[in-house]
Amino acid sequence: MLSGETAKGNYPIQSGESPTFQDETRTDVQLVLIMAETCLLAEAAICYPPLFDDTRSIQPRPTETAETVAIAAVAASFEQRASAILVLSTSGNTARLISKYRPAVPIITGMSIGLFLGRMLKAT
Repeated sequence: MLSGETAKGNYPIQSGESPTFQDETRTDVQLVLIMAETCLLAEAAICYPPLFDDTRSIQPRPTETAETVAIAAVAASFEQRASAILVLSTSGNTARLISKYRPAVPIITGMSIGLFLGRMLKAT
């Protein structure tokens, strides 16, 4: 199995070579596809509701408002069998908080392009 260390190492392409078939060398695109498939299979094996309950149970009480919203969004996604969680954000912090609770669905984040450009200009 390829790992992050292998992919970031000095010889990522050679790590995809088959030890039994000398002529079989994978391209970097094939390696990325293999790693993506490995990640998808690993995430499919996670039982998300107990993981959510465990993460929520160790959260100190009372929770901050943003944390409460993140917990509620993930709980609603489980209860409603949502396909995704849509987050409108000015900073991205809410999406990060939601990801902390490991929803079983993708988190799609959107922000105003004007706000995004303003933040980029302010940072430089």
